[in-house]
Amino acid sequence: MFKTGSLIFLFVLFALTIQDVNADIIFLESGRQIKCSKIKKENGMIKCIIDGFEIGYLESDVKTTHREKKAGVKAKDKGFTFDIWQSGMDIDSAMNIAAINDIPLHRHGLISEGTHFNSEMCRDYIHTADEFYYKDNLMGTTATVTLYFTPQSKMLERIKVCLQSSEIDQESSYPKEIESMLAAKYGKPSRFVGPPAEGIFRDSALWKYMGNCTILMETGTGQIDIIYSDLRMNTIGSKERSAIRAIQREKYRRKDATKF
Repeated sequence: MFKTGSLIFLFVLFALTIQDVNADIIFLESGRQIKCSKIKKENGMIKCIIDGFEIGYLESDVKTTHREKKAGVKAKDKGFTFDIWQSGMDIDSAMNIAAINDIPLHRHGLISEGTHFNSEMCRDYIHTADEFYYKDNLMGTTATVTLYFTPQSKMLERIKVCLQSSEIDQESSYPKEIESMLAAKYGKPSRFVGPPAEGIFRDSALWKYMGNCTILMETGTGQIDIIYSDLRMNTIGSKERSAIRAIQREKYRRKDATKF
């Protein structure tokens, strides 16, 4: 049974898509806010649905709950999906999904040989970090999947999938097979050869879809990078980073003004 903080049990009731025009929020005594749907009380617990999974909290650990109305999400307003990840999901939901699927998610900068989910490697950093990664095997080769969240609102804005193998180059089957899969789903890409990165030319293919998402596939010697971006989330993230930098600059200005 998976436990973390006040989370004491998890019923796996996976559904491919669950859409609800009502957004619920659980306010925990610890100060955390959990966005979910279909809150209910049962046997001394507060239960809710997060990304298709029923999660329970002790009623004594819940300060209050709130249910707010919001407009239904149109298909064109949805972000990108990669594997089990959906852009726009909050960081708590991402951690829950990683735990359910036993994904060895790590905060960027932490190195571990662990092959199972460990909350100390990721969940403990949700308030201070916005970049997390895990190792996977895709197309028979090692891949690093990195999740990028907006710095303040903590919503998934970008995913980078990096495949590395000595067998990868612009003429090998790897990029051709992956591009074929993406083209079957998103249509014909735009193509260009960008300037050399560290002296290496990279062949690039770009897909734009839904009006707010892009997929960039770059192939070089020994490496393929596939970057999924949600432009709406990118805009939010850029504004938040600009605000953070402005606060930092003002802090440094006040601290160091007398030194000059």
